Amino acid sequence: FDTSILPICKDSLGWMFNKLDMNYDLLLDQSELSAIYLDKYELCMRPLFNSCDSFKDGKLSNNEWCYCFQKPD
Repeated sequence: FDTSILPICKDSLGWMFNKLDMNYDLLLDQSELSAIYLDKYELCMRPLFNSCDSFKDGKLSNNEWCYCFQKPD
Protein backbone atom coordinates (compact mmCIF):
# COMPACT_ATOMS: atom_id res chain seq x y z
CA PHE A 1 0.00 0.00 0.00
CA ASP A 2 1.48 3.33 -1.09
CA THR A 3 1.12 5.75 1.82
CA SER A 4 2.68 8.62 -0.15
CA ILE A 5 -0.70 9.35 -1.75
CA LEU A 6 -2.40 9.84 1.60
CA PRO A 7 -2.91 13.45 2.62
CA ILE A 8 -0.71 14.83 5.36
CA CYS A 9 -3.47 17.12 6.60
CA LYS A 10 -6.82 16.36 8.08
CA ASP A 11 -10.03 18.06 9.02
CA SER A 12 -11.01 21.17 7.07
CA LEU A 13 -8.00 21.21 4.72
CA GLY A 14 -8.53 17.61 3.70
CA TRP A 15 -12.25 18.18 3.37
CA MET A 16 -11.71 21.19 1.10
CA PHE A 17 -9.26 19.28 -1.09
CA ASN A 18 -11.80 16.48 -1.52
CA LYS A 19 -14.58 18.96 -2.26
CA LEU A 20 -12.51 20.66 -4.98
CA ASP A 21 -11.25 17.38 -6.51
CA MET A 22 -14.20 16.96 -8.88
CA ASN A 23 -12.80 13.99 -10.83
CA TYR A 24 -11.45 12.18 -7.75
CA ASP A 25 -7.94 11.76 -9.17
CA LEU A 26 -6.31 13.07 -5.96
CA LEU A 27 -5.00 16.09 -7.88
CA LEU A 28 -6.29 19.64 -8.17
CA ASP A 29 -5.81 21.37 -11.49
CA GLN A 30 -6.55 24.92 -12.60
CA SER A 31 -10.05 24.00 -13.81
CA GLU A 32 -11.00 22.50 -10.44
CA LEU A 33 -9.94 25.71 -8.73
CA SER A 34 -11.80 27.92 -11.22
CA ALA A 35 -14.74 28.45 -8.85
CA ILE A 36 -12.36 30.02 -6.35
CA TYR A 37 -10.80 32.17 -9.09
CA LEU A 38 -14.24 33.55 -9.98
CA ASP A 39 -14.49 35.20 -6.57
CA LYS A 40 -13.28 38.77 -7.13
CA TYR A 41 -11.92 38.84 -3.57
CA GLU A 42 -9.65 35.85 -4.15
CA LEU A 43 -7.02 37.59 -6.30
CA CYS A 44 -4.25 35.70 -4.53
CA MET A 45 -5.44 32.21 -5.56
CA ARG A 46 -3.37 31.88 -8.74
CA PRO A 47 -0.11 32.99 -7.07
CA LEU A 48 -0.93 30.70 -4.14
CA PHE A 49 -1.56 27.78 -6.50
CA ASN A 50 1.71 28.45 -8.33
CA SER A 51 3.70 28.69 -5.10
CA CYS A 52 2.19 25.44 -3.79
CA ASP A 53 2.84 23.51 -7.01
CA SER A 54 6.23 22.19 -5.94
CA PHE A 55 6.45 19.77 -8.90
CA LYS A 56 5.56 22.61 -11.34
CA ASP A 57 3.23 20.28 -13.23
CA GLY A 58 0.14 22.50 -13.12
CA LYS A 59 -1.55 20.26 -10.55
CA LEU A 60 -1.60 20.07 -6.78
CA SER A 61 -1.42 16.70 -5.08
CA ASN A 62 -3.15 16.39 -1.74
CA ASN A 63 0.26 16.55 -0.05
CA GLU A 64 1.25 19.72 -1.94
CA TRP A 65 -2.12 21.24 -0.96
CA CYS A 66 -1.78 20.35 2.71
CA TYR A 67 1.90 21.27 2.97
CA CYS A 68 1.22 24.66 1.42
CA PHE A 69 -1.12 25.61 4.24
CA GLN A 70 1.29 24.31 6.87
CA LYS A 71 4.34 26.27 5.68
CA PRO A 72 5.95 28.40 8.37
CA ASP A 73 5.53 32.15 7.90
